[in-house]
Amino acid sequence: MNALAAPPRNGELGFWMAQLADKKPSFPRLTGQDSVDVAIVGGGYTGLWAAHFAKKLEPSLSVAVFEAEQVGYGASGRNGGWLSAMPPGNRATFARAGGGLEASRALQQEFVAGVDAVLDILEAEGIDADQHKGGALVAAHTRAGLGRLVTRRDAELKYGLTDDEVHLLDRDEFQSRINISTVHGGLFYKHCARIHPAKLVYGLADTLTSMGVRIYESSRVDRVEGKTLTLADGRVTAAKTFICTEGYSGQLLGRRSLIPVNSSMIVTKPLPKEAWQQIGWDGPQCLNDSAHTFIYSQRTSDGRIAMGAVVSPIASGPALGEPVRPPSPPST
Repeated sequence: MNALAAPPRNGELGFWMAQLADKKPSFPRLTGQDSVDVAIVGGGYTGLWAAHFAKKLEPSLSVAVFEAEQVGYGASGRNGGWLSAMPPGNRATFARAGGGLEASRALQQEFVAGVDAVLDILEAEGIDADQHKGGALVAAHTRAGLGRLVTRRDAELKYGLTDDEVHLLDRDEFQSRINISTVHGGLFYKHCARIHPAKLVYGLADTLTSMGVRIYESSRVDRVEGKTLTLADGRVTAAKTFICTEGYSGQLLGRRSLIPVNSSMIVTKPLPKEAWQQIGWDGPQCLNDSAHTFIYSQRTSDGRIAMGAVVSPIASGPALGEPVRPPSPPST
């Protein structure tokens, strides 16, 4: 049976984790009692970075991370591998929510600073996550798409980016970077880096262990009440608790207005040099486009194309451990 005819392997974590199967760190399950200064629920990027900064800011703190499955089990171990300064959501909405335009511009600059901050930490800690800051290209395959990108660039400048950080490319300029025959032009964003998601997860976990942070896997926190965390086979007392479970937070935080987004990815085999010459993808830039249902992709360090697309909202939330209700209608 060839690879294309093989049945799907349901329940696996995907290419990034599978590629590192022989390098996966192993952490114990919590049983019995424990007491820490800081308990962190969730072993994805949010939880691991929270543990890193807590320990860096105050090395004397005892810090423990409790992960229900394995580190990086959720979106952290299966994503597009973009370290990007492009904020999610509508910045006009952010501005209306509080602080106005200047607050929204300041938020954008925090996103910009965050990209280099992460890269600096990875270098300082010796974490190899295939990181490379090559920027991101956004392709316009139609004249209408290019018009949307012109409008988008105007908004980027309004909300805090500079001409150097996002600029418009004509057809020839774009094709000199990635030779897409149908492109009409596009945008180039300076502050974006390619990473290997699982390498980042495992590198952070190893670094935390060396810093004295305790990590527990297969240790689902069922309840947080005051300073007490209740698990299936244990109980933890913590002076402070950070709940860093993102889309899996329903059981701990209750009902929220969430719309999880389902995104599927494919990864090619390593492509030969001749294929890359034909494609004309001359560097490690990330790539997406201006279509209404857009794609996102990267050229991996071992010469593959990893590409994903937003498919559709998940209809219900049990897969993420929480009920999902639609947002309230806008007031008039």
